[in-house]
Amino acid sequence: MGQLSVCCFVYIVLFLGCVNKLSCETIQLWRNSDGSPGGTLHYKINDRLDSCIKTNILQTIEDFNKLLNPAGGSRCIQFKNTDGLRDFPYVNFNFAGSCDANIANPGIGSSTRIIHVPVNDACIDRRKLVYSLARILGLPDEHTRPDRDKFLTIHWDNLQKSYRHDRYNISSYDFWPIIRHMPYDFTSVTHAGPFEHAIDSRKPTVSSKYPGVYFSDHYNLSIIDVRKLRALYDCPPDMYNGNQGFEVFRPVHCTFDLPLCGLVNDWTSPGDKWTERTGPVSGRGPQTDHSNGAGKYMYLNASDTLRTASLVSVREISPGPVCVSLYYYMDHNTTTITISKKESTTGQTTTIKEIVGSNETSWSEAISNTTATTAWRILIQASTEQGEVAIDDVTVQYGSCPVYNKCRGQ
Repeated sequence: MGQLSVCCFVYIVLFLGCVNKLSCETIQLWRNSDGSPGGTLHYKINDRLDSCIKTNILQTIEDFNKLLNPAGGSRCIQFKNTDGLRDFPYVNFNFAGSCDANIANPGIGSSTRIIHVPVNDACIDRRKLVYSLARILGLPDEHTRPDRDKFLTIHWDNLQKSYRHDRYNISSYDFWPIIRHMPYDFTSVTHAGPFEHAIDSRKPTVSSKYPGVYFSDHYNLSIIDVRKLRALYDCPPDMYNGNQGFEVFRPVHCTFDLPLCGLVNDWTSPGDKWTERTGPVSGRGPQTDHSNGAGKYMYLNASDTLRTASLVSVREISPGPVCVSLYYYMDHNTTTITISKKESTTGQTTTIKEIVGSNETSWSEAISNTTATTAWRILIQASTEQGEVAIDDVTVQYGSCPVYNKCRGQ
């Protein structure tokens, strides 16, 4: 099994990255022992784990397999269940009672050569699994790149002290061999999100220095993540054809940071209009946008008087199944957000999802599947009497929403 000097892997919290005893250690690359391109990660899922967790782990591994080994090519990076074998290094998904348990990698030369990934149904979800598996395969945290200050602002005053040095230190170029030439990737699954580890969850911990940037939802490897991993494992470039497996057509994808994003105030509807905001409007509402911590969002507020506003998509959405998602912020139980389909020909509306009376102190996600037999536009309506409501990162993409099981405690 090959090695790559990257800092660090000896102590990795399942979903928080490097913590404690941060020192330059060795990340294992699971390369083929005969020196041929590619590699195999062996794993074992402990029988004590809940069936829901097992399903999540297997689904995540299968998704990695599809993205790293597109149809029609050889399997360069493989994943295999150990099936009881113990004569080679492997990853052990093991039950643990604490969400703070560490992944302990004994490293090369250990008698066990096992990477233990402690999980339980209260603290494991898709994002944490994807992050952990990417780090185990050898990807460093993207936001620790030596050139990160060209792209990213760290808001140290809002970052929890325990993470300021252990998770956000800049690494040296020596830790980025082979992949140092690749573009900075805000959408990497190893890049910290804009509100991770925040003291005040309404304010960002990191933000982009460029407008229009959005961070990953951490559900899947980014295109650049895949290219990095395939480079680390010497996979032949001709085995990966373009962006296969990634390009999902989105008739609506709006962060509100750039003009002409495809959503406008619906002037045919009565009421008020959404207003574009940057930064805080009051102490109660959002202190920044959701996309990148430095951009724009749409906002509506009221004081003892009912106010309503509507956004509608400019572009028609074709018939068939789609996944609709957005992020919202509410601060009063009189606020309501309604997401609807508005038929292009008749103007008739059908509710997709309604969010009522939420008292959120941070951005929350709403996601729903829907389908239509005729062309339509998405309509987003909000009303409030005494509170504030904001929305950001509205997306409609063809196909079904990703299915990730939520286990007990999530």
